[in-house]
Amino acid sequence: MKKILMVVGCILGVIGGAAPHTNLVGPIPLNWLLAGMGAGILLAASRMSGAAGGHGGESSGASGTATDAGAALQHTASSVRSILSRAAELPIHDLAREIDGVIARDLMPVISAQSELIARQGFAKYAAHTGPWAAGERMLYRAWSAATDGHRPEAVSSLREAITHFEEAAREWAKA
Repeated sequence: MKKILMVVGCILGVIGGAAPHTNLVGPIPLNWLLAGMGAGILLAASRMSGAAGGHGGESSGASGTATDAGAALQHTASSVRSILSRAAELPIHDLAREIDGVIARDLMPVISAQSELIARQGFAKYAAHTGPWAAGERMLYRAWSAATDGHRPEAVSSLREAITHFEEAAREWAKA
């Protein structure tokens, strides 16, 4: 149901943005009415996902539980290290696909579980591992971007830096 509402909301929002400004429904321009309806439907759909405990991660396949996030936090550095050990011989587009796999498998569960982690750990403990995790996440995205652009040296450098941040995040997670 949520996905249907999201699609309908997007369609109404797009139609509302493209509609001529002269069509009126009472004192309200038609495009504003359609855009407002689309925004309202999108808001209702996003609240449905919030009420279900989700954080939008269903499209990635990530379940978004604190347990999944903890497992991902503990093994992401080794996943990245495995890619790094093969980065020189992998074709550059395969390197990008390998990095993309780590993003989907290891990053998405942590992103999806954000609200649950804060509720369980409190913000201070959550922030202790999230700071280095976010730095590693940025470097992994940078490595992916460099690999998709065909720039192996930058991809390798970013993978190396990501590992140090993910290792720190795992140490902080163990303390939480």
